[in-house]
Amino acid sequence: MSRFRTVLAACAIQSWMAAAAGAWQAATPESTPSQLIARAESLQDKDDVAALAIVRKALVHPRIEPPERARGIALRCWLTVSVAIDDVPALATSDLGEAERMGDAKAISELRACRGYAREQANDLANAAQDYEVALAMGRRAEDSAAIAQASVLRGELRYLIGDTANALTDLQFAYRLQKQRGNQTRARYALNAIANLYADEHVGEYDKAIDYYRQLLAAHQANRDIGEESTTWFNIASTLDHKGDLKGALVAYGKSLEIELRRGDQDEIASVRRALGVALVKLGRMDEAMPLFDQAVAQFRGTNDDEGVAAARLSRAVALRKLGRLPAANEDLAAARDYFTRHANPRFLEKIESERALAYAAAYDWQRAYAASVAQIAHRDELAARLKQETTTRMRVAFDTEKTENENRTLEQINAQSAQSLEASRRIESLQRIAILLGIGISLLLVWMIARAMRTSRRMRALALTDELTRLPNRRHVFEIADRASGAAHETSAPWCVLALDIDHFKSINDRFGHDAGDKVLVCVAKACGAAVREHDVVGRIGGEEFLVVLPRTRLAEACEVGERIRQAVEALAHNDIQPGLRVTISIGAAQSQPGDKGVGSLAKRADDCLYAAKTSGRNRVVSAIPAGGASPQV
Repeated sequence: MSRFRTVLAACAIQSWMAAAAGAWQAATPESTPSQLIARAESLQDKDDVAALAIVRKALVHPRIEPPERARGIALRCWLTVSVAIDDVPALATSDLGEAERMGDAKAISELRACRGYAREQANDLANAAQDYEVALAMGRRAEDSAAIAQASVLRGELRYLIGDTANALTDLQFAYRLQKQRGNQTRARYALNAIANLYADEHVGEYDKAIDYYRQLLAAHQANRDIGEESTTWFNIASTLDHKGDLKGALVAYGKSLEIELRRGDQDEIASVRRALGVALVKLGRMDEAMPLFDQAVAQFRGTNDDEGVAAARLSRAVALRKLGRLPAANEDLAAARDYFTRHANPRFLEKIESERALAYAAAYDWQRAYAASVAQIAHRDELAARLKQETTTRMRVAFDTEKTENENRTLEQINAQSAQSLEASRRIESLQRIAILLGIGISLLLVWMIARAMRTSRRMRALALTDELTRLPNRRHVFEIADRASGAAHETSAPWCVLALDIDHFKSINDRFGHDAGDKVLVCVAKACGAAVREHDVVGRIGGEEFLVVLPRTRLAEACEVGERIRQAVEALAHNDIQPGLRVTISIGAAQSQPGDKGVGSLAKRADDCLYAAKTSGRNRVVSAIPAGGASPQV
């Protein structure tokens, strides 16, 4: 977990009246609008409430001129972000009309960037992206380096958010260089922190670069004696070292952050760092040292009425309690965390909680509850997968809309340039006609290109919707559609067909011991082995986590068991020396044949899943089949 600063630091609401009163006293009647705005700018990022009071007075001054007013409304928007961000879109939209009437490109750029930031915080990513594009274009038109740098860093952070990492890095590095040239060290450090955050992302994995940039920031914060930012940077270093696998280094960095927060006295920050420090200790197997930290974090979160913090800390503590063998206490913490995150509909935490509950019940040999918890975990995992799919679709749409906006802006600039040239009086009509013809051709070509691109995007999205992103096998939805077709064909011909339910044995322990990257490698290897072991007309699909389903059309149970045994042997023969020398992985398989009374795929898949459960409970690494047509019990 990492903590990152936002563009503008929020002010404490309880200080509003005192700060505003001081600001009005400082803004004497003799002050000119320009002096008032300059005073507000000097307070920005230090006391935004006081600065907002001053700029509001400047904007109602009877002698304010258009350039000062444009400067003032842009500053008012950014100050409102810190004080009442929900009011920003309406305020910025109203002020944009005035800025456009004045023809002030810098003010338009500032207001567009400000509104885009507020929209991004409200998760309106498509409109935020459009605002940033216009802000950048208007900043360039005004030839204002401050507006250009601001729009670039905001667009870079949004591109990072939607997964466009390469372009995000280009924007952020450009903004950093520009701010350095301008001599604005505060904004340059912000851009550098954003670059470090990008490199520290697990999907990028450039941990050494991230740590190098964080250490540069650390030196700057220490020189400025900004202990709040210093603590945050130590925390980010610790989190990056944790992701890198350097847990001992992470402990040292977390300790530095905790030492600073104890001096600052912010109870929520202290509790957050203690929880993170405890999690790292648990990963190192030092549960006895972690327990006091979790106890303190729970107590501090309760003291500040942070219910979510309490639930998260109790979940972390439950992991330590389980590993210490204190199962009743672990289950008590898990139940409390589960209750909170169920009420707040958080499947990410609930998936982890159900995983821990399954492990705790298994440690107590309560297999029935362990199985129920595992089923609940799979349900939450499926929900997360569905959300990820929806987020991916949204990100693709935002990326497409952003590219479309960039093209529209370039086209608009070309039209403006052509229009300027056509002002020659002697050839005005002829020039306009040529422009209209060229524009018509350009728009037609653009429409053809957009339609072709939309069709390609649609095909890609269809493929993404039917394919598991990691293993490239058919996903749950697709493999069950295939099974439905096999069921229909079997019903028409009265021919039997079978399914195999597969599950990787002890897969959770692989993730726990070697990390999720290693678990992903195992899943890919197993998927390839299964695909190579089945027949040409059989279909292998991944239905969630470490579970797979094989559809075998026109197949009797004995043949299905032979295919299952080939798969089992192929997986058992795999070597995973790149993860750990000598590591072997096995799978358990349940096989079932269709019966005349089956109602669709569900009943057949259920029998195969029951056999899979029997394979698990009878020792794993085996094929268990259901006796068709009234058999008594599964057979190994």
